[in-house]
Amino acid sequence: FPVTILPTCSTVSQPYTIQVSIMPTPLISSNGTVLCGGQPLTITSSFSGVPVPPPTYTYLWSNGAATAGINVTTPGCYTLTASNSLGCSASSSQLCITGSSTPVITAGSATSFCSGGSVTLSTNATAGIQWFNGTTPVGSGLNTFNATQSGSYTAVVTTGNCVSTSNAITVTVNSVTVPTITASATEICTGGTATLTSSSDPNYVSYLWNNNLGTTASVTTQNSGTYTVTVTANNGCSATSANKTHS
Repeated sequence: FPVTILPTCSTVSQPYTIQVSIMPTPLISSNGTVLCGGQPLTITSSFSGVPVPPPTYTYLWSNGAATAGINVTTPGCYTLTASNSLGCSASSSQLCITGSSTPVITAGSATSFCSGGSVTLSTNATAGIQWFNGTTPVGSGLNTFNATQSGSYTAVVTTGNCVSTSNAITVTVNSVTVPTITASATEICTGGTATLTSSSDPNYVSYLWNNNLGTTASVTTQNSGTYTVTVTANNGCSATSANKTHS
């Protein structure tokens, strides 16, 4: 039986365009990296190579925020994941925010001492340190300071844009008036006596004469020699007179 050969039939569809969406990586930056005094820092986002007009993005920060920028008051490391309308997403690099702490100073020994003594003050800060006695700068750079004068000492620490002041430590340097000696006579005959008297001060609580002369404000001697008196005041500090020569 006969076979009929038909011409080949074909149909071409309309073109269908597929666009590959390239999601740019979000860039984040802040107006500081150290939180200071409870003031927030602002982290903002941007994109490089964004077409015009820019597409619409959705945002998700590592702290759960869903805006283009955030204000932060808590130290930590933050990242942003942005998505476009096709569901493509990209994440930023990490941006870390640190917190500044109030420095603390401590005294290594008693803060009340006699003239000529000292006390070493220390702070837990490690850098950016300026020591003050009241409002007067007295030292910088080191986390210790040797205080030899009375006053109220603090350490002011600068970290980035943050300036913090420590607690204050009061240092008291006690003093005592140096005594002087008067003598009833500077020369005596054999067998005679001379009276040596220390100057008086209401803060003196004890006297000690050299050569074992005694422990009172006035003493007598029959001997020639050089004499001194050491007084102790009610603040515990002592001072010794200049030499008094008796012949």
